[in-house]
Amino acid sequence: MGRPQTLPARSLFLETGKVATRLAYLRSGMMRSFFHDDRANEITTHFFKMGSVVISEKSFNDQVTSRENIIAIEDCEIDVITFDRMQELIREVPAWRQIGKDVDEAIYNSLMNRSIQLQTLTALERYDLFIKKHPDIL
Repeated sequence: MGRPQTLPARSLFLETGKVATRLAYLRSGMMRSFFHDDRANEITTHFFKMGSVVISEKSFNDQVTSRENIIAIEDCEIDVITFDRMQELIREVPAWRQIGKDVDEAIYNSLMNRSIQLQTLTALERYDLFIKKHPDIL
C-alpha cells in the first residue's frame, strides 16, 4: 500500500511551515522530530525507530502547516502513504478507518504518558527512564 522510498541521512521528511502531505512506515533507520525554540536551539520532541509510523499527526490529519521538522538521523527505508491515498483507503477498505483510529489512539496515549511524566518526574528521573526505554538512541 505504501510506496517504498529511501531517505538519506540528514534529509528532511517534513519541514516546519509546510503541510504534512504524507506519512511513512519506517522499515529501517531512525528519524526524529524537533522544533526551534526562541534561541534557535533544536528541541527534540520524538524519535521514530524501526517499525514506527512517522507522522506529524496534527499537520497530516488536519492538513495544516507543521510546527515541527522531521529528519532522518540515518539512512532510512520507508513506505510512504500520501494524504490523498489515505483518504482513498479509508473509503475503499472498511478496516482502514479502524487502523487509522488505532494509530491515532496509540500516539495520543504516548503523548498523555509523556505529559504526565513531564509533570510528575524530575529531569533526572525522565533521563533515566529514557535511557532504559531507548538504549539504542544513545
